[in-house]
Amino acid sequence: MMLFVLLIEFAHQHPLEETPLEITIFGYGCFFLLGLNTVYFIRKHTPYFNFHIYIPLRKLAPTRKHILQTQVSFYQNLSDKKKKYFEHRVAVFLDNHPIVGREGLYVTPQMRVLIAACSVALTFGYKRYLYRSFKHILVYPDIYYSNITEEYHKGEFNPRNKVVVFSWKHFLEGFEVNDDNINLGLHEFAHALHFEMKLQHPHSESFKRNFYGLLQELRSPEKRQKLLESDYFREYGFENKYEFLAVLIEAYFETPKRFSEEFPLFYKRIQRMLNQ
Repeated sequence: MMLFVLLIEFAHQHPLEETPLEITIFGYGCFFLLGLNTVYFIRKHTPYFNFHIYIPLRKLAPTRKHILQTQVSFYQNLSDKKKKYFEHRVAVFLDNHPIVGREGLYVTPQMRVLIAACSVALTFGYKRYLYRSFKHILVYPDIYYSNITEEYHKGEFNPRNKVVVFSWKHFLEGFEVNDDNINLGLHEFAHALHFEMKLQHPHSESFKRNFYGLLQELRSPEKRQKLLESDYFREYGFENKYEFLAVLIEAYFETPKRFSEEFPLFYKRIQRMLNQ
């Protein structure tokens, strides 16, 4: 602020037509530094602003766009302009994160679009929406056996092998019933996003700060008791802090009105973490 005052004073005392070239260059240099400091201040102390600028803006084929229009509620609630940005991100996501069928499963356009749309909805508040924590997405027809955990799964995020895995049967249920706070796609992508925030993501600071705030609020006996007495969050969310976050994110997208009414502080934390 002091630098800004000095620059204004300098401008009054030295009109441009009377100012030597060296001083003019110095003045512009100071204004440039002031601009950099302003950008740094905004980046550090406010949520990460998401400017949708895409050159060129990618489009989806009409058949794929129809899938968004009929099956993805998040997309349906966007403005026309933001729908175009959403479509662009779906197209780019599919180019960068190959989806591979397992056990003979053929990956249809519907599978590709819904899986990409699930991730794009979760990260729509961020400028960087592609992942470094995983590369491929594996899709099984139904519950599958993992040689790593030696257990059967509906889905998982594996940072060591850089994959996200889904049972298509259970993934699709998350779209067919969208108000039960169970969405396998959101749940596993939430785990991947949580890990992503350890990899110097532009929004890491805000994400971590608000996640820590969530955990701090859980220390309140009153809030813990309210959580335990409520039937709103499923019990699986109380396994550990990672599952708790994933379950909260499912609720944030599936039943936002009830979430904000019953647990407004938790809702606000998730909203800030996702910058939405």
